[in-house]
Amino acid sequence: MSLGNAMWDIFRHTGDISAYLVYKDCLECQKKENHMAADKVKEDR
Repeated sequence: MSLGNAMWDIFRHTGDISAYLVYKDCLECQKKENHMAADKVKEDR
């Protein structure tokens, strides 16, 4: 289970807004990693 998924579960069960904010940050990090990986593939071609 990823940190983001764990934070989402905590938010859903407790309503703790800080858990939601961590979850949201995790999503942003994943998007950046995916874009960086796609850029790397384009450079390697």
